[in-house]
Amino acid sequence: MNHSERTFRNVPEGTDFSERPWRNGLFGTSLEERTFQNVPRGTIFNKNGDRVVHFYNWTEYLLKFFKTIPNILKYHHFTFHMNNVGKVEIKEKVDGNTQIIDIKKDNDIMGFPREIFPEKLSAKRQWYLYEQVRQHIRDSQKQDEYCPLPNIEKPKSN
Repeated sequence: MNHSERTFRNVPEGTDFSERPWRNGLFGTSLEERTFQNVPRGTIFNKNGDRVVHFYNWTEYLLKFFKTIPNILKYHHFTFHMNNVGKVEIKEKVDGNTQIIDIKKDNDIMGFPREIFPEKLSAKRQWYLYEQVRQHIRDSQKQDEYCPLPNIEKPKSN
């Protein structure tokens, strides 16, 4: 594997993969087929109540060291080179013109982002998940895990 260069491609929203022969490759892999280091999907706490998934404010952290890319949504191809740290090649299309832009600020990269602690779901949200989303989960055990009956009074509708 070549670690001296990394290319990221963003697929535009609304792209239809159903007629593509290569859709069963990377894009055809479903979440059901993937594993996440033995952590059940959608779970941030283990059976003992200990948090096993941590969230960090990467946006806040990275903005200290990197500039934003103007009009980023129009670009779909980004290449970073080990020998050109702080610069990124951007293209709108795979066969389009390449622009190289400097995204690194003068600050030395140090530290680690601040941890974010998820807020508890509101009563309104818990009841919405139970009444509207639960029915769409095929596995009954997953229904109880993801959309359990709330143990809080249902809020009155306005």
